[in-house]
Amino acid sequence: MKKRAAKKTSSENKISFQVIKYLFLLLLFLAPLKQGMFFEAQFWPIAIIMALLFFYVIYKKGLEVKFGIPEFLLLLLAGSYFLSFLGAASPHQAYVGFLKYIFYFVACFLTAQLWEEAEQGKKAVLLTIIGTITVGTIMTFLAQAQLLEETNLIIGRRFSSTFHYANTYAAVLAASIPLTAYLSLASTKKWVKALLLSAWFLNTVAFYAALSRGALLVYLPALLCLLFFLEKGQRGLTFGNLLLINALALASANFILPSQDIKTIYILLGGLVLVLFFNLLVETKALRIPFFVMLIIALLLAGGVIAVEHFPEKASLAQLKRLTSITLERGGAGSRLYFYEDAVKLFQEHWLLGTGAGGWGALYKTRQGHLYDSTEVHSSVLQIMVESGIIGVALFLGIFGFLLGQQIWRSRKQKSTALARVVLLAVFVLFFHSLIDFDLTVTAVPLYLFVLVGLLGSEYSLKLRYSKPLRIISLVLSAVLFFSAASMGLAHLASRQALAKIRTEKSVQVAVISQYERDLATAQKLAPLNPVYPSYLGQIKVMKGLHQKSAEEIEKGLQILERAIKLEPYQYEAYLTKGSTLVQLQRRAEAVPYFEKVITLMPMQHTGYEFAIENYVQLAIETGKKDYLDLARQVYLRVEKQMQKVEPERLPYWQHEKLNESAYTNFHAGVAACLAGEYTQGIEHFTLALKRATGTFREKTNAWLAVAQEKEGLPVTVKADTQKIAEIESIIQDFMIKSKEK
Repeated sequence: MKKRAAKKTSSENKISFQVIKYLFLLLLFLAPLKQGMFFEAQFWPIAIIMALLFFYVIYKKGLEVKFGIPEFLLLLLAGSYFLSFLGAASPHQAYVGFLKYIFYFVACFLTAQLWEEAEQGKKAVLLTIIGTITVGTIMTFLAQAQLLEETNLIIGRRFSSTFHYANTYAAVLAASIPLTAYLSLASTKKWVKALLLSAWFLNTVAFYAALSRGALLVYLPALLCLLFFLEKGQRGLTFGNLLLINALALASANFILPSQDIKTIYILLGGLVLVLFFNLLVETKALRIPFFVMLIIALLLAGGVIAVEHFPEKASLAQLKRLTSITLERGGAGSRLYFYEDAVKLFQEHWLLGTGAGGWGALYKTRQGHLYDSTEVHSSVLQIMVESGIIGVALFLGIFGFLLGQQIWRSRKQKSTALARVVLLAVFVLFFHSLIDFDLTVTAVPLYLFVLVGLLGSEYSLKLRYSKPLRIISLVLSAVLFFSAASMGLAHLASRQALAKIRTEKSVQVAVISQYERDLATAQKLAPLNPVYPSYLGQIKVMKGLHQKSAEEIEKGLQILERAIKLEPYQYEAYLTKGSTLVQLQRRAEAVPYFEKVITLMPMQHTGYEFAIENYVQLAIETGKKDYLDLARQVYLRVEKQMQKVEPERLPYWQHEKLNESAYTNFHAGVAACLAGEYTQGIEHFTLALKRATGTFREKTNAWLAVAQEKEGLPVTVKADTQKIAEIESIIQDFMIKSKEK
């Protein structure tokens, strides 16, 4: 009876674990399909379900649970992110980063536990990853053919698919193509082999259409490593297919990229037919593998000669020209070198525990040596250094060092398998590309990376006596993930409508103010670290106070805006929101410290200077105090001093106009000079402003320039509206009267 009950329990456990496996595979499939889970709202549902799966597996396996070295190191890495959160520059982003590393640990652990020894199961995981990448690729081709309306799949005429960013997508493809090649060789079912060959071709075309130079640097060595890692009998066919598919993919991408129309589908179908036809000949032994390879080489040589002689423009692959040029010019590798330099400076200041996740985005503008906008370091390893310090980066690198050492040991002991070698290759393709780009900030990419790490398993597991405390710690962390993800997900749902309306309409109808106030207050309680909710709630409160003419409501709103600043002390937006709100309330003097703080937080950016100088000029006009004019003119002097601090070698990489060339800053510096009676200086500023001023702002600048030239007794060189000129003369006269009274 007991044996029968035990068998029944064992059978039920097998069924339940099978269900868990299917759910896990479904999560892997869905994970990247919405912009790679780059945004928080896309992350929470997957995180909640993953945490529940983890609870169940731990509960069912009990003391049988073993922790491999990679999972243990990843658990410690999550712990290091918690330590960095305690002193984070951006508490909300740091906490989200901490949750994500718990999520990666959970995914890695579940992969290792659910497919510990089953090679067929590991292949199912790989097929799922390849399947979802290929679905994204097909969607991108449909968008290119104008058969699918989806704007985020192609950005700047480069394929990005569902991974948010072209370079990240290309890196994922570079990692998946060797996996696809191996699985197509290992497959015994003809229809599966045909599907994998099709995916191989389509993803290779998409790889070239992503136009990623960095990914190409890791892709080509990866193909050579693939041939080396395969069994000897598999290399010939793989080499032939690599030549065939890459040649066809290059040509296809070149013809597809110039125009978005149905021609895309015809080109892809033609390439697919050729790939499947040649492989069918090999499969049916109508064509021997050596002859297959020689035939492909001969066809490529002949095709190249014909193309060069008769179609020189097409043969140049002009659409793919970007892939052949890696330069140190602005916007290229040179810009990133300066990102890296600034990241190292931040690391030196916070070398032990780091600044917390999101620390680079919060602090880089305080340290940048010239003006650029990049919320990512463009090097995941440097980003981890900045975020989690020396401890975190040592643990992160330790994971990959251990995997490499383990594979070398297995090879020497002749325990290594082709599957393990190819998975390791995919892991290191992603790792090496992450050294030069921000792949690991697109959540689906590290998810797949650590799933692959989990698939590799480990010859070494921690001793059983260590398992119990690790189980408890991991359960606590996964509980934190579950409840935090659920709470923040609910906060997103509660505030979604209010935020969408406010952001798109830029105004709020009186009838819905109370509803939005309740929604944002609820969201603030559910996600107390997120500064977005108090920022908008404070503005809603101020609007409500203005409508009701209630000074108390207005003050409550301003206090809530102050709370948003405390949650994000290094984010300029919070200070700008508070300062701008005070300006709208006609309390410009109170706004001064907030605009000055923006300058302090990002001295190489225009925003703080432009808001501060305008505010000082308006205060001078309203009050007649010349002190404010002096402060406005000092802002421009600070701009010039700031430009003098920029290293000459950085100037070619400066994005946008120089600080002292800003039309807005020069315009207000000119107004300040005119109000002070220094019209010659005002003319100089207005002339600089006109180089970039457009529209109504240009008309306004022309009017001030005309007045300044007239006052200085110079011929008027610009056409200006007479009414505007009269208004300006009135402003100058009123200021002179007020200033004399002072």
